[in-house]
Amino acid sequence: MFYALNQSDFSLEGWNTTFTLRENTCGTNKILGGHDLFGEDQKAFKSFGPLLIHDYVNVTFKAYFVDSWDGASKGDYLTVYIDAGLVLKVPCKYGENSTTDVCGQDDYPDYITTITISNIPHTNPVMTLIFNNTLDDDGDDESFGVSDIVISVNLVCHLWCETCFGNNVNECSSCKNGYFLSGTTCGTSCPTDQYADTTTRTCIGSNLFFFNFEIISLLRLS
Repeated sequence: MFYALNQSDFSLEGWNTTFTLRENTCGTNKILGGHDLFGEDQKAFKSFGPLLIHDYVNVTFKAYFVDSWDGASKGDYLTVYIDAGLVLKVPCKYGENSTTDVCGQDDYPDYITTITISNIPHTNPVMTLIFNNTLDDDGDDESFGVSDIVISVNLVCHLWCETCFGNNVNECSSCKNGYFLSGTTCGTSCPTDQYADTTTRTCIGSNLFFFNFEIISLLRLS
């Protein structure tokens, strides 16, 4: 996972913007953009990577719709792109989702919400996340801010792994049928000091007990 703009260690490192890049606040939260910054014709973007081999990405972030957003009827949308592809276009109209002024002008309520974009097809080793909008007024009238971004990927596991935390055979959490998990590695058989449990597809215990049992049984029979 990649984390960005989280409150505990808020940093603007790596971000590129068409507005003045500086830390802003909305209420008690630190944000990128916001009032007087992220208005009409402005955008912010950052590249994340290298990513492990994957086939989908998921992005969660806290969105701040500040001041006089006029909604879909006036064409006021937040747009989010991953690389060159549009993955989110959402309108906002002040007063419909919130009646509380948090930041910016005192005359308008602000809407703060968490947005998740899931299962976006993606295979590139680097992902560029772009926040944009279709506002028609400057940032002192209506603006957007963002914080607390979490990026996760759906990993492509080794062909022997059922689930994994990396792309290699020794980065498995569970194994496919016919393979057995020893530690974090899937294999066709277990180490000599373990035995294969076909139900859980794991290597467990020790063969020493069964070896001793066989020796004792043979001694009794002799």
